[in-house]
Amino acid sequence: MAKSRYLSKKLLNHSLAVEAYAMPAAVYLALFTSVEGLESGSLAHEVAGAGYARRAFIMPAAVDDGTGGKVVSTAAVDFAPSTGDWGEMQAWAVMDAAEGGNVLHYGSLPKYGDPGEFKKIWAGDGFRVRSGDMSLSER
Repeated sequence: MAKSRYLSKKLLNHSLAVEAYAMPAAVYLALFTSVEGLESGSLAHEVAGAGYARRAFIMPAAVDDGTGGKVVSTAAVDFAPSTGDWGEMQAWAVMDAAEGGNVLHYGSLPKYGDPGEFKKIWAGDGFRVRSGDMSLSER
């Protein structure tokens, strides 16, 4: 898990009383076919079309885990079945808007099997991020 440059700048300015950062009204989970560019906020590799839509989700409040703040998802996030091929799901991002908007946090999705491969989504497949599978932390 990493923080985008956008969010890093906003939080730094906020904590130093330079510029207030307004909390997003909601956050959305987005899927990507590559992690490339997410640090700088690029949406070039976000899945598009074929029934894809970002999913709104809620995370619980962060807790102190002894080394900083940490939050772990407590509910699954389900994406509707695709109406066409989405490709290999390689990365995720927490976004501040249902469309467009800004990358807040991002990370790579796990590989499955032996040898490990990213999950491929074909027409008719859904995608689920299970409860407990998404963890965000600040040190």
